[in-house]
Amino acid sequence: MSARRDVVEVITVGAPFAVFKLAVGAHLLQASAPTPTLLGWPLVALGVTDLALNAGNGLALAIRGRRLGPICVLHGVVARLRGPGAAFAELGLALDAGLAFVLVAAMIAAGQIALLPSSWLAAWNVAVILNVLGAGALRLTDAVRRASAAAHGAPEPRS
Repeated sequence: MSARRDVVEVITVGAPFAVFKLAVGAHLLQASAPTPTLLGWPLVALGVTDLALNAGNGLALAIRGRRLGPICVLHGVVARLRGPGAAFAELGLALDAGLAFVLVAAMIAAGQIALLPSSWLAAWNVAVILNVLGAGALRLTDAVRRASAAAHGAPEPRS
């Protein structure tokens, strides 16, 4: 993976997904029932850790031109449990994306986004914007690269 793609992934995937976990976790911790609290702390812990991973990777990309490690806890855990290999790394990233999308969908379905404090709402909105723009940019970049390779008779490049 190129350093440019890594930067885009850190900014538009890793950091926004961390914000979603943090915002939902903090929101659940404000609830008075025990179940939301039990769900809130793990989400806050995941969000803080993922944000730290992305901050470290962002600095490493700026200084060394390459990431230091995974962009999320699930990516790292699955890779460690299953050994090196793109398939298992992708599984960890897919699990993290699934979690983030479930959190976003649950907040929308439950009408809870409007109940976020203004600071969390601002962070949430920036995360959504970055994530949507990043998904589009990465998809477009991949499509242009594949089309260019096909036009030149080269094998299709991997993402």
